[in-house]
Amino acid sequence: MGWSWNDLTTSLLRCEASRGAESAFMRLMESVLDQTSHLQDPLMQHMQREKYFLDDADFVVVGGGSAGSVLAARLSERPDWNVVLLEAGGCEPPFTQVPSFYISDGDSRRELDWDFKLEPQAEACLGHEDGICHWPRGKVLGGTSTINGMMYMRGHPRDYDRWEADGLAGWGWRHVLPYFKKSEDNKELGQGHVEDAFHSAGGYLTVQRFPDQPPLAWDILSAGAELGYRSNTDLNGSNRTGFTVAQANVRDGRRLSLSRAFLHPAKDRPNLRVITNAMVVRVSMDGDRARGVVFHRNGALHKLRARKEVVLTAGAVQTPHLLLLSGVGPRRQLQEAGVKVVADCPGVGQNLQNHISFSVDFALGNDTPGSNRLDMPTFEQFLSNGTGAMASTGLSQVTAFVHSRYSQGRGLDLPDLQLFFEGALANCSITGLPGEPSHNGGPTPFRMIPVVLRPLSRGEVRLQSKDPTVPPKLIANYLKDQEDVDLLIDGIRFVQRLANTSVMQELGVQLVLPATPGACGDLAPDSDDFWECLIRHRTNPENHQCGSARMGPDGDPGAVLTPRLQVRGVRGLRVADAAAIPHVVSANLNAAVVMVAERAADFIKEDYPLFADRRRPPPRGMNRGMGINRGSLLGNLLGVVRGAGGAGGGGDSSQ
Repeated sequence: MGWSWNDLTTSLLRCEASRGAESAFMRLMESVLDQTSHLQDPLMQHMQREKYFLDDADFVVVGGGSAGSVLAARLSERPDWNVVLLEAGGCEPPFTQVPSFYISDGDSRRELDWDFKLEPQAEACLGHEDGICHWPRGKVLGGTSTINGMMYMRGHPRDYDRWEADGLAGWGWRHVLPYFKKSEDNKELGQGHVEDAFHSAGGYLTVQRFPDQPPLAWDILSAGAELGYRSNTDLNGSNRTGFTVAQANVRDGRRLSLSRAFLHPAKDRPNLRVITNAMVVRVSMDGDRARGVVFHRNGALHKLRARKEVVLTAGAVQTPHLLLLSGVGPRRQLQEAGVKVVADCPGVGQNLQNHISFSVDFALGNDTPGSNRLDMPTFEQFLSNGTGAMASTGLSQVTAFVHSRYSQGRGLDLPDLQLFFEGALANCSITGLPGEPSHNGGPTPFRMIPVVLRPLSRGEVRLQSKDPTVPPKLIANYLKDQEDVDLLIDGIRFVQRLANTSVMQELGVQLVLPATPGACGDLAPDSDDFWECLIRHRTNPENHQCGSARMGPDGDPGAVLTPRLQVRGVRGLRVADAAAIPHVVSANLNAAVVMVAERAADFIKEDYPLFADRRRPPPRGMNRGMGINRGSLLGNLLGVVRGAGGAGGGGDSSQ
């Protein structure tokens, strides 16, 4: 017997209802989480003690997401520098620390999301409301690392060697691997699923597996082995093809955002100031030099002067938007919007890239639902020791890198498809009682999701208005190139083969054909044309946007940045986030963004050697707002000179 889309939808109603109109149990859990001390963000109380804004700083970092958290922490290791980090969102609420809640809904969760809307297009997202796909991006300290799936994947070495081959000297794999390792604190060195030579311990960013995996996760790995792929392997190691339970940014069973990893250890440095709920509206320019920023907070505009540099780490959407608002971009577009041109830079907003995927629904062959993975004992287990189903993303921690029939990288161990999975997630319950059914009868649903790793389609970010409160126009151009569609169709065929392995068939796994949009109704079910129609209607944008202010070599007309991440044509301005990445990497993006920020910090430290500047007084307002301990600063300076490390001493850098 095959299951229909309606059967599957009915089975999901229990979970969807409890998430949409949160049950009493879910409200109780959130209330308890809000009062649990070890889940609180210490930056909130720390910032409440700061009563004054600064008038100036050496470095102004715009955007407190993954890149900004790393960069601000690293720059503040130099105690002779004053660093201000501006973030439009607030501190991390406690519920974000629960790994199993990473795709939950609710008003409080939506407050953390910019929820960017894409322009409608004729080739993709046709079945979404009004033909519009959405991009969730984190509006909170830690940025999207506070709402994502936490998977730690670096991409393929050939991704970075391609950057170098394109003229970006110093960005090859041999150059960037030390920066991946610099930030890493891998807790599973010496275990069989980790190749120690590619990893390190002692950095700020904890990397390890979630402490809980549902049994189906290991069945999927066995099915992959049946198809001839490596299983339970380190896909950040010497082999980049296979199936694994991925390592993640998780510590003590809780999410480790980049804010928690980098900013929390640095929060007591007197030379670092973090200002939340501060939306930067433009970079202040003096001719061709960036002099600071203007930001909006609490109903008023404020100016902050940068003595040395402004560094944009606002992400692949808002970094190019800020450049355009500040007069850096294509001359004609700026003039049409009424923005004064500072630098005619045609590449700003161009080259926008993102992975694209499609969700294929399956069901386990059971007529009786299993027990919900979320109940009161599970909640108590998570609170007491950070284990159990809440300390997990269910099947979403499983991934694979495989070859399509079009792959030209078999001999290079260069797969062209990634697989994600969804299901067995402890993120909703009505009663919280043990034994509550996981869904409303019928089959147990889960998903396999093929992803195109190196899509050919390119989009752009454009100004809609010179008003900074108006979001930019986002033109994704998904599936413009037919090769992207053909790869997704072949990815669907791959997950069908995976479902037909003996391992999966023993579990009764069956394909669930989706409800067919009217435009696809006359197409033969399970034909290539049928799947192409569904792909164009039920398009899945991934959350790996990049490339919209890319770096490139001298003479490259589309390059916005130099290989040292400086904005071409503007002095005192850099970009150090996903916008700088010239080609999307062949994996989840967050680890690569951390690497870019680590490199940016070192570039800046090289460009401003210690004690190169003449002595100067502290910035105006610093004594009032920061309470500088001059003895501590002097001690830290002496520590740097003696090679003892940055602010906070050697212990700080080993977190």
